[in-house]
Amino acid sequence: MAKIGLPAGTRDFLPEQLIFRQKVISIMKEVFERYGFLPLETPAVERLDVLSGKYGEEADRLIFKVLKRGEELKSALAKGGELADMGLRYDLTVPLCRVIAMHQNEIGFPFRRYQIQPVWRADKPQKGRYREFYQCDVDVVGQEAPLADAELVAMTYEVLTALGFSDFTIRVNHRQILSALAEWAGIPKEKQPGFFAALDKLDKVGLESVKREFETRRLAVESIEKILPVIEANSLDFLKQALGHTEKGKGAVDETECLMKYATKLGVPAQAAAYDLSLARGLDYYTGPIFETILSDAKIGSVTGGGRYDNLVGLFTGKEVPATGTSFGLERIMDVLAEKGKLEETANVTQVVVLPFDEASLTYGLEVAAFLRKERVRTEMYPFAEDKMRDKFGWVSKRKVAFAAAVGPDEMKERQVTFKNMATGQQVKLPFGQLPVELKRG
Repeated sequence: MAKIGLPAGTRDFLPEQLIFRQKVISIMKEVFERYGFLPLETPAVERLDVLSGKYGEEADRLIFKVLKRGEELKSALAKGGELADMGLRYDLTVPLCRVIAMHQNEIGFPFRRYQIQPVWRADKPQKGRYREFYQCDVDVVGQEAPLADAELVAMTYEVLTALGFSDFTIRVNHRQILSALAEWAGIPKEKQPGFFAALDKLDKVGLESVKREFETRRLAVESIEKILPVIEANSLDFLKQALGHTEKGKGAVDETECLMKYATKLGVPAQAAAYDLSLARGLDYYTGPIFETILSDAKIGSVTGGGRYDNLVGLFTGKEVPATGTSFGLERIMDVLAEKGKLEETANVTQVVVLPFDEASLTYGLEVAAFLRKERVRTEMYPFAEDKMRDKFGWVSKRKVAFAAAVGPDEMKERQVTFKNMATGQQVKLPFGQLPVELKRG
């Protein structure tokens, strides 16, 4: 007998978990589509030359490669050539860029899309990190900053609010501000990635620890002394004074101020979005505004993150195409909602279980079930007609179904149905063909 188990870093989703995921995803989709975003799906596999070289060397090592097949594989083995020609997609952004390049004459711009599909990374599995997981991306291709970026911030606020979150902050920064700041402080280009990486830890380790890391990375004392007051101030006004004499710095500060103003006009409260100089984000392809969301009452890192990547699409199209996007950490969001008890609230899709009193009333129960389903009420038949009614009601309650529809000899004779609200215990007897108000459509 084969050993039963899952590949490391993968999971099964049992029905109640999947019902919960589907409900969360449906809430997100509703907001996405309200903002004019359209759904997109791409294949699980992409050509290896499409995936490689887009994320950096470390990420390239995490791509699951797919071996060539048949004669091609035999030839590669014989000649010592490359054995793989495809890979499982690492994220959803590069496939989007490939779609834009292939279909640019078929789609209208700006192209607004959302995509919710699994991705794969050959990473070391650990708690909260999987080799197969879902990403949820929303992007605007073909529109300059900052309006599209502001809409992403506003949409992020609405999604998280719709999911029941209230205590969170959408952090906003600009990669060109960081670049101008590093140049202003006299940090050499080769040391700037280390400077950004250290700065990005500010909210986790504090200013003193960041300062020590600057020193460890051998930034000049003069640079550190010049830049610390700016970091501590964390103010666009302060940055405007410091960087206003440079075209890059002034343009980036103005753009960020405009983004924040637009987001406010789009309904984002001031306390929900804030400028944060320490936000750097890791991927080098960001070119403009960047943003991520932190839940104040959950120590799990960011639950959304993204930014503008105006150069990436051009790698596929041969011409620069402005683009910006954000990604929702679906797995982290699910984990937090489950911890808050939201999983139990959506443990079942069934709305009504029909309970025949005995074998004689089973056929009438089938008529009732057929009517309910015709009315689009999600309905199950209780499978064991001979059980005691007490046990039947207990079974419905245990499965967290909202209503039981009891049918016995009296109901069958009078063509009626007794509906019991399992939450309140209230019962109502209605003629066949009528529904309790809670189950009526619309």
